[in-house]
Amino acid sequence: MNALKHIASILEKGGGKSNIRFTGFSYIDDACGMFRLAAGVVRHAPKYVMPNFQMVLNPELFCPTYQKVMKRTFRYLATAAITAAAIAFTACNADDDFYMEPLDSASPETRADVGTDWVTVTFDDVPEDQLAGPSSYGANLYDGYTGSAPARFRTYTDKAARLFNIEYGLNEDGYGGTYNYWNGGIAVSNWNQMSNISGKTGEWWYSYENQCSVYNTASTNGANADAGHSGSNFGVVYGYTDTYSGFIACAQMSLANGVERKFDQMYVCNSSYGYGVIVHGNSFTQGSLPSKNGWFKLVVRGYKTGETAPAATDEIYLADYRNGVNTCLTTWTLFDLTNIKKQAVNRIEFDFEGSDSGAYGLNTPAYVCIDDIRISRN
Repeated sequence: MNALKHIASILEKGGGKSNIRFTGFSYIDDACGMFRLAAGVVRHAPKYVMPNFQMVLNPELFCPTYQKVMKRTFRYLATAAITAAAIAFTACNADDDFYMEPLDSASPETRADVGTDWVTVTFDDVPEDQLAGPSSYGANLYDGYTGSAPARFRTYTDKAARLFNIEYGLNEDGYGGTYNYWNGGIAVSNWNQMSNISGKTGEWWYSYENQCSVYNTASTNGANADAGHSGSNFGVVYGYTDTYSGFIACAQMSLANGVERKFDQMYVCNSSYGYGVIVHGNSFTQGSLPSKNGWFKLVVRGYKTGETAPAATDEIYLADYRNGVNTCLTTWTLFDLTNIKKQAVNRIEFDFEGSDSGAYGLNTPAYVCIDDIRISRN
């Protein structure tokens, strides 16, 4: 504080007609607030007391008599600005270091996690009333839902401050503009029911009635918290290309306004519905995948803006029981988008393939849980 007052007192000197006037101090009450320097330049400031300056331009300043005063004044102003900037960069998080919101602008509804090189979609900033509910079935993902807690979910925009908007949600059905989960899409959830709950028996925990739960054995069963890779929330992908009917209901995540960036990696885990059917089978399958030496995989395709043919494709096995392999993902697993990240794309699309397919298409439930999708900033 004393140092700031000293700088202000020097700035105030100038022969009685100073071009920079010290007007006091402002207390910044936000965790990472804002203040203004002269000429309207906006910088971030930490939760500290900051000096206020006002620029007053006088004709006399251009006289030779005042040249020395101006040089010394602006030298100290530069020092003050650099000092304030250094304080701000150490006090503010990476999300705010590089993006300056005007003082009178509204904050974004939600923000992806913005780092130095990457933007990460964590789903943890999605409001609670937009999560799948009120049960792990996710009735608010369908028309006919009349509840208010949570609200009806359709689509969502995750905002990476001053960079780009990331869009995901439910697919539109094309027959009247409704959005329903049966058309494919990405729901946001925090459910982790990995066994039957009170009042439920039989195959409930691995049925569509529990379709929004993740089967993450590293989390506490039924806690419905802290089951994501980096927090409580995660995305639940549903939908695939139906080879029987030709209907395409693949979920996707895209960047608004045709923006293209490199989709680098994500974390994936089986859903409870998917895992249970994989290891136990149900009335729609040909048995469990282990008993049939079967497999089930996620296919992700990257698309350039406006293109219908993928620019690159990556895949990961969610379950594989061939040739003595015994793999089924029950914890969050890194999925490196080795091919897709080689070029910038506008959107990624999720699809599924598996050994248990019949005349009517894929029998294994086409679900996967995703978290921490990493996208390049530039």
